Amino acid sequence: MTDQIIRVGLAVIVLNEKGQILIGKRIGKHGNNTWAIPGGHLEFGESFEECARREIKEETGMNLESIQVLKAKNYLFESEGRHSVAIYVIGKVSDQKPLLTEPDKTESWIYVDSMADIPHPQFVPYVADVESNLIELYKEKYL
Repeated sequence: MTDQIIRVGLAVIVLNEKGQILIGKRIGKHGNNTWAIPGGHLEFGESFEECARREIKEETGMNLESIQVLKAKNYLFESEGRHSVAIYVIGKVSDQKPLLTEPDKTESWIYVDSMADIPHPQFVPYVADVESNLIELYKEKYL
């Protein structure tokens, strides 16, 4: 591994008022040209909820509400010399449209009805590790 630093990232499941899931087409060296839920890295002193709000605001211009932590997952990308821990969170946005506020990182945003509807190619770690039952439980409580 190159730097042997473990990074903590957040994978954010964003639901709109219809219960659809926001996904973006990634640009960049890590996961380039794949579809995934948005996310980013935890900054020093930040809570998971603060990080999720900041990342969604930075990436889409939208305000995230009713944030809940779902799970954590350990990832080792040996070929890239990367090790990260992803904290999966879920939240909702009210009647807001996602903007391309970071066009160097995301090519486009779309909403899908379920994780099974995400187009290919997919950013496998984030897509494969989201459990639909967790999303449904959240929808029952917050939508």
